[in-house]
Amino acid sequence: MGAGQPQNAIVVGDADSTNPGNEVVVNWHETNVRGRLWVLSRRRSGWASELVFSAGEGTPWSLHHLHNLVIGDFDTAHPGPEIVMTWSPMTHNPGRISVFAKTGNRWEHHLIWQDLDEAHGIAFLTLIPRGKPALMAVGHPREGVLLRIR
Repeated sequence: MGAGQPQNAIVVGDADSTNPGNEVVVNWHETNVRGRLWVLSRRRSGWASELVFSAGEGTPWSLHHLHNLVIGDFDTAHPGPEIVMTWSPMTHNPGRISVFAKTGNRWEHHLIWQDLDEAHGIAFLTLIPRGKPALMAVGHPREGVLLRIR
């Protein structure tokens, strides 16, 4: 990728159902620099990088803090996997969670949660006794907040 910026989160999984195999999903930001979300995939011609999200492209916000990522089939209305990312447009709040889904050749962005609490960590968990998957987020490490999003 060669962005010259510090990577904040990296996950590997099947994020793009239109491309066979797994992809590498990476986000990065630097103080006062707009963040970026990329999908890296192996193609016949070699490695390809695809910009999924950046400030000013698809949102009215100027991103400063991109946090964690998870890949999974979160949205039942969209067939296949999605990328879920925690982030903040300003230093540490408000917290936001966005879902990115590939439809055809285009990545769609949906903001699904926003609050004054900042969401950092994120995971899909199966909650007992119902056995239904849930999206969980962890607030800022100083606060130690556990949030159930869905």
